[in-house]
Amino acid sequence: MGCSLKWFLPLLAILYWVSQTSGVENRLACGRRKVKSLYLIHNGIDAKAGHWPWHVALFHRKDGQYEYACGGSILDENTILTAAHCVYTQSGVISASRVSVDVGRIHLNETSEYTQTHRVREIIVHPGFSKNSIINDIALIKLGSNITMNKYVQPVCLWTRDSNQESIVGRNGTIVGFGLNEQDVVSDQLKQAQIGVVDALTCIASDRGVFGTHLTSDMFCGKGEKGVSACNGDSGGGMFFEVSGKWYVRGLVSFTPLRGNTGLCDPLKYTAYTNVTMHLEWIKPYIDERVLSYESDVLDIDYEEKLRLFNFETCGVKSSSYVENGTSWTLPWLGSVRTPNDGVPRCTITLISEWYAVGPAHCFEDDRNEYVQL
Repeated sequence: MGCSLKWFLPLLAILYWVSQTSGVENRLACGRRKVKSLYLIHNGIDAKAGHWPWHVALFHRKDGQYEYACGGSILDENTILTAAHCVYTQSGVISASRVSVDVGRIHLNETSEYTQTHRVREIIVHPGFSKNSIINDIALIKLGSNITMNKYVQPVCLWTRDSNQESIVGRNGTIVGFGLNEQDVVSDQLKQAQIGVVDALTCIASDRGVFGTHLTSDMFCGKGEKGVSACNGDSGGGMFFEVSGKWYVRGLVSFTPLRGNTGLCDPLKYTAYTNVTMHLEWIKPYIDERVLSYESDVLDIDYEEKLRLFNFETCGVKSSSYVENGTSWTLPWLGSVRTPNDGVPRCTITLISEWYAVGPAHCFEDDRNEYVQL
């Protein structure tokens, strides 16, 4: 019995390790850009191919022609997240045969080698949504064929973190869409804009006639600067937040006050977003849960992105000897951390790019009192 127990305990440890590692390996990547991006996001700028690889365009067939209707986000190989009102008509849920989904598209009027078109197999609207209410404005679209993932087409992560809305108040999210531009026409170019999230009381106070009667606990509000906001055609598109290098969809463009009697959005007003996190339990049964990310997950580092810090064309090249205080140097990437008072070297560091150097952690315990000499 003692011998059996001696073998049994290590076996349990091995099985536990296998279960943990296999769980990580089976996870599907989400929220990662695969296209190099070196520019900052400003309000209302053009989106680049692959910069928002999870954004999709929804089209409705009318009189034999497909017309652009709304935006959406890729959750897995055959599931799209969008707003319920994007797939709803006066007679109820639109027929799946009348909806088409394009992924990898950054222009409405022209396709590219990255664009994929998918027919729709099923439309799943939240059971609490109705044409007479804006509550539960969320829906899922199941595609008739699997999406081919590449560096221009990727799924976004669902927000599985704290569902408390206060955690995003005061923060900027990013919205993406083909909505109306400054000339009140649908934009041919995919646009992106930063939107600041505000608390519910601020939103209601800005327009009590609209938000006072329609804003619910499963929504939050946001607005950009200088009149930049979501508008007609942006509905269903996501509001995205970046956390530790991953992008998460936290909101869906739902509604905004109208500009007089025009039937068009008022860009000076706040926009209401469906809080996706509040509907996570409803979403889970319909998706591949391997795309879900949790704070307890092993840290997922995008090493390809980190490698952009290095210049492989110039690194590691020896120089001619450089003499200082009788000491010869032929390795120009070496430097030292010194104290400002006496200039005494504390330790050696290695230059890895124009902006970064690495060295022992204890050398930087109080970096306010030290400088680096190369």
